[in-house]
Amino acid sequence: MENIEIRVATPKDYDGIQQLVSACFDNINQYEPTTTSFSIIAAIEDKIIGHIYVDCLKDAFKGENYYFLNYVCVDPLYRQHKVATKMLIYLDMIALKEHITYIELTSSSDKIAANHLYLNNGFTIRKTNVFHKKIKRV
Repeated sequence: MENIEIRVATPKDYDGIQQLVSACFDNINQYEPTTTSFSIIAAIEDKIIGHIYVDCLKDAFKGENYYFLNYVCVDPLYRQHKVATKMLIYLDMIALKEHITYIELTSSSDKIAANHLYLNNGFTIRKTNVFHKKIKRV
């Protein structure tokens, strides 16, 4: 396997992130990180092959800082090479340094490989339902 670099994304990575995430997920618009978010990427030279979007949040009642992950993906040509595992390990190191209490994400039950990835990397399944409501503009 070629030399894979795992790191926090910089603005020069945004086009590559946009391309990868658009290839892996439906209905993706422009990549625009916020002041309370960042992306972890896996790259081979200038090609982005893996991505995790991280929202930095605070539980107002518990006073705990935590990460919520979205758009976890790896280029299909590089799956089964532990790319996502390497990104999650890197994220764990950042979380320890930043005094993050926990990390959360959602995943559908039909994403069998992704769910195994999360379980193999220390995540547990919470007994909860995730609800979604789309706000209609008038």
